[in-house]
Amino acid sequence: MDKISDFLQSLDVCNYSRILIVERSGLVVASSTMAQPFHI
Repeated sequence: MDKISDFLQSLDVCNYSRILIVERSGLVVASSTMAQPFHI
């Protein structure tokens, strides 16, 4: 999962944007930021 997060962090997106990969259950699998995502 670290490699997926590293890839997401390497993408060129707006500074105020985040990319999340989320399972159907709502569990965040990977994120483009090191900050903890909000709770859904």
